[in-house]
Amino acid sequence: MIFAESQPKILTYLFAANFYRINFKGDNMRLKIDELRKERGMTQIFIARKLEVDRGTVKNWCENKTIPRLDYANEIAKLFNVRLEDIFEE
Repeated sequence: MIFAESQPKILTYLFAANFYRINFKGDNMRLKIDELRKERGMTQIFIARKLEVDRGTVKNWCENKTIPRLDYANEIAKLFNVRLEDIFEE
């Protein structure tokens, strides 16, 4: 792999998924966006407006059909007031 051993796993995951357009279905990494948004009483539409993306994009993230680009992942973490690593679950 092209990443150093010290590279955080989540950044490696996001980079590979976005750069190589890899579909990680079946991988043990999973987004927790839907869980976090429900805990905070946020709707998909609210998140979409905050991030200036389509509601369908947020829906796909919530259903683990796609993963966000790194810049959106950072914005999601800020929106939920958590670390980037906390929006993913292994």
